Amino acid sequence: MKKVEIGELFKSLERLGFDQNEIFSTQTIKIIQRDWKEIVGDFFGDQSYPAELKENRLIVMCKHSLISQEMEFQKMAILQKLTDKKLPTNISKIVLKTGIVPNSKRTSS
Repeated sequence: MKKVEIGELFKSLERLGFDQNEIFSTQTIKIIQRDWKEIVGDFFGDQSYPAELKENRLIVMCKHSLISQEMEFQKMAILQKLTDKKLPTNISKIVLKTGIVPNSKRTSS
């Protein structure tokens, strides 16, 4: 198998219509979703879900407004844990919203 430099790979993907930032954002949100309970703990992991990443802002859906309020106090600690993970995309802000949280039967594999 031919060895490909990362720059060549991204140039090829761009020619196919893929955007490097979009690829990094997609991978970042998948990693965060996979590791969410490790990042916020079991209780908040069951009550919230990292829904999307937009312009370096992590949008987190919370089952109830009380959960949003409690997590508001933990934003800085969560941001630090995300920074420590050395994700493909830097996250500068967490936005908490109340809404539908998918079933929490996610694994951390």
